[in-house]
Amino acid sequence: MEKINKIYGPPGTGKTFTLTQRINYLITKQNLPPEKILAVTFTRKATQEMKERLDALLPQMKAKPTVSTLHKLGLTILTSSTKTPYSVIDSIQQKEIVHDLIKDLDIQLTTKEALQHISHIKSGESYKSESNDQQLLFNAYESYLTDNDLLDYDDMISKPIQLLENDTTLLHQWLGCYHHILVDEFQYTKFAQYELVKLLAAPKNNLTVCGDDDQSIYKFRGAAVSNILGYKKDFP
Repeated sequence: MEKINKIYGPPGTGKTFTLTQRINYLITKQNLPPEKILAVTFTRKATQEMKERLDALLPQMKAKPTVSTLHKLGLTILTSSTKTPYSVIDSIQQKEIVHDLIKDLDIQLTTKEALQHISHIKSGESYKSESNDQQLLFNAYESYLTDNDLLDYDDMISKPIQLLENDTTLLHQWLGCYHHILVDEFQYTKFAQYELVKLLAAPKNNLTVCGDDDQSIYKFRGAAVSNILGYKKDFP
């Protein structure tokens, strides 16, 4: 079985179809147990679509592959490994929290600027310089979430990474869950999301990714097209 597979192509060329056929091949030809396969998608809609395609391909299959968005998978890792009763805030709640913190701290940042900074930091992007106001706001925001057992959208990726990196026993438990990982729409992943994929794929690195290296419509939200361009370097 090939360990590393890359499927590149523009929209409408059947990348997702090829990915589901790859899963079918792993199960029916390579005899890989379905429950040992993880398929990662970018949206809940794409998750449902892939599940329906797999059900059509393998109607008699009782055990099923895990098909999930990366954020839902990250939340599963986090909540199954801690007793903390986390609640996930939505973008409106996050905006209200940040707005109130800016007022309380009396700092010179707009809510939009603050939200962008928080997301960039949590997504794994680094800044050459960080203003005192940015640092103050970020620390206050993180303290607020921690004190109230809250997670934002980016925490569903960054927190599981921290957990797995700091708990080798837990990491090995998750490494034993899946023998092959497949990632759809790989060009939309942020830096931190890519790090989570690499953590879960190691050390066997049985990994298939598909994507379009020309698409960058999510770059403004932190998506790193360089992930797919640098994939060959990370997985030669």
